[in-house]
Amino acid sequence: HSQNKEETGPDYKGGFGFHPLVCFADCTGDALSGLLRPGNAGANTVADHVVNACTCGGIATADAVWLSRAGHAVGESIVRIAIDRTTGHLATRQDTMATGLFTQFSLTADGAGLVRDEGTYDFTVWALAFSDVLAGKYADDRRLVHASSAVSATISPDGRRVLMRRVVPTGGGHVEARYSVIPFTGGSETPLSGAGVPNEVSWSDSVTVKVETLTPAGMQLSQLDIRNGARRNEMDLPDSDVTWASALPDGWVWIPSAADRILVRQGGHTREFPKPPWYSFLYQVSVDPSSHQVFYFGPNKSTGDSLGLGVLTLGDGTMTQWSSMFAERGHVTPLADGTALVQVAETQDFLTFFKVTGPGKIQRLGATQRSTRATSESSDLQRSLILERDYRADAWMSKVVRQ
Repeated sequence: HSQNKEETGPDYKGGFGFHPLVCFADCTGDALSGLLRPGNAGANTVADHVVNACTCGGIATADAVWLSRAGHAVGESIVRIAIDRTTGHLATRQDTMATGLFTQFSLTADGAGLVRDEGTYDFTVWALAFSDVLAGKYADDRRLVHASSAVSATISPDGRRVLMRRVVPTGGGHVEARYSVIPFTGGSETPLSGAGVPNEVSWSDSVTVKVETLTPAGMQLSQLDIRNGARRNEMDLPDSDVTWASALPDGWVWIPSAADRILVRQGGHTREFPKPPWYSFLYQVSVDPSSHQVFYFGPNKSTGDSLGLGVLTLGDGTMTQWSSMFAERGHVTPLADGTALVQVAETQDFLTFFKVTGPGKIQRLGATQRSTRATSESSDLQRSLILERDYRADAWMSKVVRQ
């Protein structure tokens, strides 16, 4: 029972559970941080807005707390939350002091001077043989995309197609994600038709993508055939957010926003599987090609510095831990033979690949040989996409004027 779980509390629906905050990297899907809170933790409070917006560190001055927050795309904002010197409480509003592309900022003790870098990003997508990734061979003719606006890409399981996601400005300081498909070998991009304005799109199989679309009642999950725009396997959820979702032939597997369990709906029936005690929270579920088992992924509860891979067998509902390894972020890709490719960031710049074939059976395949933002691999491990992001900037000093 939820009320017996450590650190739970009564929620607004009359039950017990968690009210977690989870932060994801927009262009890769990797989980960056998470915080389990009791179910009665306040919503729409200053603290809730700040953490839920992927806060990336802060500085305290004599009269305020300054924080950097993720923006609509790859940019960030510096916000200032005043401190009431009488009560010591934070103000109920926050002021956006600067917006742009930066990596760090600093302030004078009195909060009157702000120093930050500001620059631009270059994004490059490479379409390579997986063996060339491990060997560090990047031929110029395998540069698939080069752009100054935010770009990400994932490869279809059969390695033939690339799903492109571009973040483009739409006016008024807003941006929009647009999706297209391009052959792995290069060529013209074809806009993804029939998807509308989705919240998220990713591959389900080699000709079908999963589409998450916000609705007035919550969210709709569906599958879209990229060849003709036909939709199928539609399911409506009352929640406007899910942590991760993957399609089954006759339903869906998903992690709700609480990130504390896996839900499986097949044939009109829903089953619930609480996360194993080893995990702090879960942030990815992926169905293997046979649709008989589900890989789940997340950080450990005790220290938060390791990532675990487990398998949920749909037939009997058993959950088995396959591996754990030291890493801050990572991703799992189901392979054609029923095993899993685990990609983790053991260092800040380089990604390491492991093939996991069963409980405790881990094979290190190698690592990227140059700074890499993200990768995506085909299910036969023959082809790979590499996303690189290069940042160039200048340093600026600004005077803070209080009104």
